[in-house]
Amino acid sequence: MKNYKLTLVFIPLFLFLIGVELKAQTGETVEEQIEKLDVAPQPPGGFQGWTQYLINSLKYPEKAQSKEIEGTVIVSFIVEKDGSLSDIELMRGIGGGCDEEALRVVKGSGKWSPGEMNGSIVRTRMRLPIRFKLG
Repeated sequence: MKNYKLTLVFIPLFLFLIGVELKAQTGETVEEQIEKLDVAPQPPGGFQGWTQYLINSLKYPEKAQSKEIEGTVIVSFIVEKDGSLSDIELMRGIGGGCDEEALRVVKGSGKWSPGEMNGSIVRTRMRLPIRFKLG
């Protein structure tokens, strides 16, 4: 039986789009995508806290270990103005239970500090890569 050592590689790169709601004179809500924020959303404890959270919470699924599945799962979500997360979905998976584990960890991460643009708090779409690697 092979002995596996779990190596968690966290890519400290968050890809994000900001969804800013604009109300036209007709009362319709329009969503605009912007690429630069004044203040990017942050997980509880900042990025150092996020890394520690992943180390403590993320479990390498046994199925993925037995099939030697490695790779990067990308999870997309929105950080709401109150810091809660919504619209959490898998953008790219690798199977073996890793996709479900990445979604579980993001869903349980707690409230984030929201993004800011021009002094206003804005909803922000995030794309978070989580890498699974056997060591």
